Amino acid sequence: MAKRMFSVAIIFALGLSAMDLTLAQAQQREQVDDQKVEEFLNRHKGSWGSWNVPYEDGQILYDLIIDNKYTRALEIGTSTGHSGIWMAWALSKTGGKLITIEIDEVRHKEALKSFEEAGVAAYVDARLADAHDM
Repeated sequence: MAKRMFSVAIIFALGLSAMDLTLAQAQQREQVDDQKVEEFLNRHKGSWGSWNVPYEDGQILYDLIIDNKYTRALEIGTSTGHSGIWMAWALSKTGGKLITIEIDEVRHKEALKSFEEAGVAAYVDARLADAHDM
């Protein structure tokens, strides 16, 4: 149940604006290699910890962004980046960007590594901070 509630919180955050990104800025960023992202997600499918959203919920986040043409998303609680990869991947298709906030430095660093490895880092503004203070 906790995973489902966490996923709902992320879905609720979609479309919230904490930054403005013009289409020209989005087009200047590199294109995401879909195969690279898929391979990363499939390679890690069974290894994400219990605090990450399930793989299937990640697919739902991706579909919500694509279907609704969202260009901005805010995630509070990056963890190791699993849901952020799904959202950034979708936002790369809509010309958007994800802002994600993580309070734990170890998880933040792991997420940064995951965003790079998956090839979506250009579409992520990952912040190490306490969201209550922001």
